[in-house]
Amino acid sequence: MIFYGKQSIDENDIDAVVEVLKSDFLTQGPAIEKFEKCVAEYCGAKYAVAVTSATAALHISCLSAGLGKDDILWTSPITFTASANSSTPFFIRSRASILNFISFAITI
Repeated sequence: MIFYGKQSIDENDIDAVVEVLKSDFLTQGPAIEKFEKCVAEYCGAKYAVAVTSATAALHISCLSAGLGKDDILWTSPITFTASANSSTPFFIRSRASILNFISFAITI
């Protein structure tokens, strides 16, 4: 199995989840607002928005960038469909050795 990464979960994390599970707000509410504020502060951003998945995050990122059905989105062929849901995808090759887009493909 190929792992994407390894999480770090301690007792404080587990206690925080249990606290939310026992509250009246499972999917929205004060814990989400607190989380969004903490993320925004950590990133130095004015706002942060919590979503349910990376798919939702990619989708709202495209929408917030103003991408529409007539726009072209340059992306890696190794992506999720959400990054191309709101526009026409243009897949750019990447070089495996540097895990990045090949620069000449972008400049043409």
